[in-house]
Amino acid sequence: MARIKTSCYLTQGDYADVSFGNSTVAQIGCCVCTLAMHLLNKVSDEMTDSLKKSVVKAVANSSLFTDGSMCWPPKSTTFKINNKYYSIGYKKTIDIAAEVINGNTGFVHFTASDGTHTASHFVLVDGIDSNESDPLKKLLVVDPSYGDSRTLYEAMATNYDYNELQNITPSTAHLNANLKCVFD
Repeated sequence: MARIKTSCYLTQGDYADVSFGNSTVAQIGCCVCTLAMHLLNKVSDEMTDSLKKSVVKAVANSSLFTDGSMCWPPKSTTFKINNKYYSIGYKKTIDIAAEVINGNTGFVHFTASDGTHTASHFVLVDGIDSNESDPLKKLLVVDPSYGDSRTLYEAMATNYDYNELQNITPSTAHLNANLKCVFD
């Protein structure tokens, strides 16, 4: 297993008081927390709750989003944190696993459907299990719903209560091609 250093894990439920679109980060902010984790990992190993919250607020209010939806085509935005400037942007990639092997973090927008219900979620991709052949179990992710590390399969199976989605397989899952991205 190869994992890129991730020192900051955020749980979106901790940000119920941060507005995002017509809701809050706690309700619909998995993408905000995913991008904020990436940005925070560039900043420092010393994370304070105040720093985390200020970065989550800055990302939620940035030009990366329009009305709570991620902008496509992607934009880059610069943030000032601790008197330094950090840029965050993203670009489409065909093979997120290859990007992670090359030392890049990224994210995926994962959707799964049982025909009646559709589940959608963003996670930070920061590792790969090269011994695993199942594409859903190969990617190691940081899940903003729980603020922990798991496989992509575990993240999706845990996030959605529908019994049909507890048995996600590559044939019932879809990694959105437009939002399978690596950070610039």
